Amino acid sequence: LVKTQVRDPTNRWEERASQPPDTQLGGSLTLDESKLSQILMEVAKERGMQPAQTEAIHNAVKRQCTVIQGPPGTGKTFTASCLIEVLLKLEDASMAERQAEIGEEAWAKAKGKKKLFACAHSNTATDNLMEKLLKLGVRVVRIGRAATVSPGLRGHCLEALIEQDPGVKRVRRDVLLVGPNQVAGVSLKQDLYKQRAKATASLLKKADVVISSLIGSGHEQLQEIWNSEDITFHTVIVDEASQAVEPSTLIPIVRGCERLVMVGDQCQLPPTVTNHEARTNGFAKSLFVRLVDQGLKPQVLNVQFRMHPLIAAFPSIRFYEGRLVSDPRPQDRPPVPGFPWPQPLNPLAFVHCRQNMVVGDEILRNGKSYANLAEAEIVVRVIEELLKAGVEQTDIGVNPKP
Repeated sequence: LVKTQVRDPTNRWEERASQPPDTQLGGSLTLDESKLSQILMEVAKERGMQPAQTEAIHNAVKRQCTVIQGPPGTGKTFTASCLIEVLLKLEDASMAERQAEIGEEAWAKAKGKKKLFACAHSNTATDNLMEKLLKLGVRVVRIGRAATVSPGLRGHCLEALIEQDPGVKRVRRDVLLVGPNQVAGVSLKQDLYKQRAKATASLLKKADVVISSLIGSGHEQLQEIWNSEDITFHTVIVDEASQAVEPSTLIPIVRGCERLVMVGDQCQLPPTVTNHEARTNGFAKSLFVRLVDQGLKPQVLNVQFRMHPLIAAFPSIRFYEGRLVSDPRPQDRPPVPGFPWPQPLNPLAFVHCRQNMVVGDEILRNGKSYANLAEAEIVVRVIEELLKAGVEQTDIGVNPKP
């Protein structure tokens, strides 16, 4: 059913996806609707959530599979972070009940083995989600190479945390002390391997959320830990899901996922697949889009906060059936000073840059990339005028590939 290109006329996917997860929050606990509503109201008030965001989270908690569609500027990553906060608060609220039912030791063991996993298609998107979770005070462990992580977040990478473990530090010190002694060195290296594995398991069990890119979730060094410690992901949240190829989305799902939430927008960028054979066989379609095509109803975030309402009007009509609402009113976004807008009340302009009408202004540089000096000069002049008019540098963005 997933692989077929034909929409399922019986809408079985929506029916199955709307069922509650087999187990709740790492244990066989029936979801308390009143408890969920109370926690969701508290988080919504504290975070300033919109009704559409609140509704999307409410449904995502109760369903086995949810797709949240967020047009540009509607707060997709913000909604994902709030969903994680709600799930963690539900888990904390359930702790006393579960401890009384199965005992504190059994509860701690079950909680350590069933984790909430958050991931995204790109490292940048993973960093953005991670930053939001850290601001909420969530204990996050990031899986992946530290070099691909933003410098300010590298201290939360699994590798960095392992090196801070007292047992790992002790063995590394002993390795340095024995020097060239080969027999002792081999023994200590074995001890180091065991100590690192022990530290890894401990860190993952203590984390509130494990986070990585989609590909990073299949890190081969972790497979042994996942299997030996029987760690599973009861909830998997995928940001940028509509930009990810389907096989990469499946990587974190296969570790015992009971609740899947994919956040994205099928009207924006699709997966990048350059191989013709792969595209022919359907790998240019994300799992997000495939399920929507099969009849899974997206939870739509319909309030955008980023664009001027007059700029948002076209994509709303063209791509979102006119349902996209702008939070800022036109009068709240006066035209930016320093630029001769063709229509003073409409902050949108197309600037003609071409000087050589025959062959164009692009020139090949270094035999690899093209440059357009005429266009660059106009961009510089525009920025200079904006700065003279008092526009802050941080409020100006330049996109080289519109």
